[in-house]
Amino acid sequence: RKPSILLSYVFLAVGAIALVLATIHSASTLAFIGLGLSFWGALLFYIRPTKYVKAAVLTSTAASSLARLAEELNQLGVEGKATYLPPRQMKEMKGGKVHIAKTLRSLGGIYVTPPGLGLTNLYEEELGVNFAEVDLRFLQTSLPRLLTRDLEIVEHFEMQAEADTVKVRLKSSIYGALAKEIMNVSPTMFNSLGCPLTSSIALALARSTGRQVIIQSNSISENGETIEVRFGLLGEAEV
Repeated sequence: RKPSILLSYVFLAVGAIALVLATIHSASTLAFIGLGLSFWGALLFYIRPTKYVKAAVLTSTAASSLARLAEELNQLGVEGKATYLPPRQMKEMKGGKVHIAKTLRSLGGIYVTPPGLGLTNLYEEELGVNFAEVDLRFLQTSLPRLLTRDLEIVEHFEMQAEADTVKVRLKSSIYGALAKEIMNVSPTMFNSLGCPLTSSIALALARSTGRQVIIQSNSISENGETIEVRFGLLGEAEV
């Protein structure tokens, strides 16, 4: 930030001097130079650079929290499938719940906050919409640009919907290393609850379709560059 401020002051000062000299000597070329330098000086002064966080820092901080969650689930003996639930009340629109069955065949279990809740709310804020008021087609057209260009979370994003299934392919994600870490620490959690990125997509699907969402399959390449997820839509849309 400091170098950009200093450079803006230099541009503004030199631009102002050029404009004064252009006025005194009636030099149009000097006037254009002064205007250009003044413009870039003002631009550098008002533009604030985005703060970036290294992927390694992101992975280390998030991995510890998710590892603790995996340990708690293991201690409780919860090993069933995680189901992302759609919001049923207005107060739940910005929240989210995931039900994890006690075992693969039981209905009982616990409710946890999805790891991608913050990301899903960020998507809605950036797009200026409530996912509960849009449909699946909106997600297919808006999420690719949002995740690749606006938020720069991934380099490539694909979403294909087929009946009760949604397939998503992610390439070069900033969450790639974290997803790999989760898979190594707790394969069950990786295949059921997902990483923050896949979790955020599951929650967005639950909100927009009004249906329960599960992760049917979740795979990641050896280098962590490509993540492929298959989401299942259960039941009928809740009104």
